[in-house]
Amino acid sequence: MDLEFAGLLHRTWTFADISLESPALEMVIGSDGRLNLATLIETLEGDAAEEALAEDSEPHRIRLEQANIRAGRIRFSDHTGAEPLSAVIEPVDLHLDEFSTLPGKHGRHRITATLPGRGGLEWQGEASLYPLASSGTLAVTDFTPLAIWEFAQRHLGLQKPAGTVNAALDYHVSYADGGFDLGIDSLRFTVDKLALTPQGASAPLLELQSIALDAARFDLATRELVVPAIALRNGRIAASIDEHGELDWARVVPAASDDDPASGQAPWKLRIESLVLDDVTLDLRDASRRAPLRVAVGSTHIDVGLQAELGGVATSVLATSPRFDLERIVWTEQDAQAPLAAVDRFEIAGAELDLAAGALHVPRIALSGTRFDVRRAADGSIRQIAVLEPGSNRDAGEPVVQPTETAPWRVVLDEFSLRGIDVTLADESTQPALEYALADGALVIRNLHSDGSVPFALEARLPIVQGGTIEIGGTAVIGGESADIRLQLEDLSLLPLAPLVARDTNLELTSGTVSGDAQIIWRADGTPSLKSSASAGIERLLLNEAASGERFLEWHSLRAKGIDFSLDPDWLTIAEVRLSGAGAKVLVYKDRSLNLAKVMGRTGAPESPPAAAVEAEIFPLKIDRVRIDKSTVDFADLSLVLPF
Repeated sequence: MDLEFAGLLHRTWTFADISLESPALEMVIGSDGRLNLATLIETLEGDAAEEALAEDSEPHRIRLEQANIRAGRIRFSDHTGAEPLSAVIEPVDLHLDEFSTLPGKHGRHRITATLPGRGGLEWQGEASLYPLASSGTLAVTDFTPLAIWEFAQRHLGLQKPAGTVNAALDYHVSYADGGFDLGIDSLRFTVDKLALTPQGASAPLLELQSIALDAARFDLATRELVVPAIALRNGRIAASIDEHGELDWARVVPAASDDDPASGQAPWKLRIESLVLDDVTLDLRDASRRAPLRVAVGSTHIDVGLQAELGGVATSVLATSPRFDLERIVWTEQDAQAPLAAVDRFEIAGAELDLAAGALHVPRIALSGTRFDVRRAADGSIRQIAVLEPGSNRDAGEPVVQPTETAPWRVVLDEFSLRGIDVTLADESTQPALEYALADGALVIRNLHSDGSVPFALEARLPIVQGGTIEIGGTAVIGGESADIRLQLEDLSLLPLAPLVARDTNLELTSGTVSGDAQIIWRADGTPSLKSSASAGIERLLLNEAASGERFLEWHSLRAKGIDFSLDPDWLTIAEVRLSGAGAKVLVYKDRSLNLAKVMGRTGAPESPPAAAVEAEIFPLKIDRVRIDKSTVDFADLSLVLPF
């Protein structure tokens, strides 16, 4: 220590140089949760309060021209748990130039320290004690959270984490006139090779090669944090719900307190201009259902802006210009090989979300390469629906959460598209199963409003693997109040219906296609009504007797034109029915029974009990013209003495 006595002439304690070698500081939190330095701090605060009572009081005049601490050591110990924990920061080096309590005096200072485990801490900047102020740069390099994990593991249900942290920031802080001011600029933060694994688990919930935050800034006066960009890249995020409906992340992160200490204060503001999740896989599992389910996402690319106000009267969140691009989405039963559904790509572009207003606007949602196999089992169940039912392991006493009554959300979707639709629809209540498959279908819905204020437009083209195409177009209101739909069938194969024909008759459906178009108008306002104008036809139909393989019925074309159908009022009129190129077989057997009766009654099928007589109204039907041409009927009567 080098004291300059000349400074006493100016009523200032002046030290040319102060040096400390290998000092040590012990900071201990006792079993009562009290820091050992608390008594000293309270004493200093008491002295400061007494001095503040004196008028025009100023701090003692002290000036340090230079001060150095070398090879310092700080030990922090925590005795609040069952076993004491401790961490050591060493060496700690400090260098001060022109450190003073004199008004307006600033100096440049530097502190370096080696953090527990490995990594370093460095501070450079200016500081003054009168007024109390500081500005400078703080940096942490190559720090491993594992080094201080013992202090955090009591509060988090995690195993020791992996990863390396680097951070740096520029700051300014001051205290004057009873007010505290803090500003942070150019906050940079990176985490490399982060891995978080729950206690008792073998696989991490979170693995990321990198987390990077750049050029963030914070202003205490406005209570605002602005993050221009934060990116999470190259990794995996997992989540699972157990058989009791509990999310594993809820066991990792402690529940937030219900207390609201910030009540009455201005809200905290958060603005993230770009939050990026890039090349991250997702693995979501749900064991609370009848069959454990899994949703896997092979690659995720998300870029979204967020604005939020937290801690005020109401929490508000606004998402701006989000882009979601998910690839290779597969929904399966947890241990099954065949997926319940799969999507090659899922995209959302440019949505706007306002949580406070309950509004969502999405310009476009697009799915491509959609594949699923929907089968109705013999018992009437559909697997995709059945697996969503709650499992039997839920606690019987679990309360049923009732939805909170809130104002309905306003959702506007400009365009929703499904392309590359490959879908199989099957009914296994017949054997073999009745099955239709769609290949490379497309569906587009535009101008969809959740409040039903305007009709949405619908277009679909569904090519059928077994043959034919279905096209649908028109408009409708989401609430079902009205619809104007155009339906067109082109050469739709009837062969998939052969199991139905074989189940109820002794016939074999060998060929046939159906075509038609219809304009359907539905109105539900006032008295519901349905009207349709259409035309339809069945081409190249061939039905053979199952036993003999002989032709029973065929035709080249059966067309109905000018179909006019209505419900309320009820009517059905057909301008013309034309049958061309028909061929039929009518046979009277020796017992005077008709082949018509034999083929229409399935041999060995259980007889249905006779239905009770019901008096039904006759539906009005009118056919203006029936034409049959180029047709033949083969008739034989074997019951006569001389059959012909």
